[in-house]
Amino acid sequence: MSDRFVRRGRVTGKAMAGVALVGIAAGALAFGLAREARQSAPAPPLVDHSAAESLEVHPDAVVVYYFHGNARCPTCLSIEASTKRIVESRFADEIGFGMLRFEVVNFDQPAHRHFRDDFGLAFGSVVVQGPGPEARWENLGEVWKLIHDDPVKFEAYIVGHVQSMLEAAG
Repeated sequence: MSDRFVRRGRVTGKAMAGVALVGIAAGALAFGLAREARQSAPAPPLVDHSAAESLEVHPDAVVVYYFHGNARCPTCLSIEASTKRIVESRFADEIGFGMLRFEVVNFDQPAHRHFRDDFGLAFGSVVVQGPGPEARWENLGEVWKLIHDDPVKFEAYIVGHVQSMLEAAG
């Protein structure tokens, strides 16, 4: 070190503060890069529908889909997990009787790209579809707002739409 940072064989406070600041900045940069890499990495879906696999047709069942692309954010993963938990806990009997299915689908896979047009998808979405070839369906767009703002309303929103579709299916 130069003479201005060393006095009588000792490092000055300015030099130590500078080294400390450089260390803090490097640590913060490393932490930020690691966090960004962890959040932007694609996570595996709960139910794997690979490109080589086609979805089962459930002509007599209401289907709750969670659609996602290859890139997944923390909110996407939260919507998926919460929707799955709600559907599987609140509609266990309907699932057991084959009246209701929950499917997670990657619409970026070549075999599933048609869902973008079928349901007008641009990003991760929860879609509830009734049974039959001319089935009625709803894209539950409010999930994005409700997932963080009001978990109770989020659950009521999902349950209400699934219940309505089940009732319409008879």
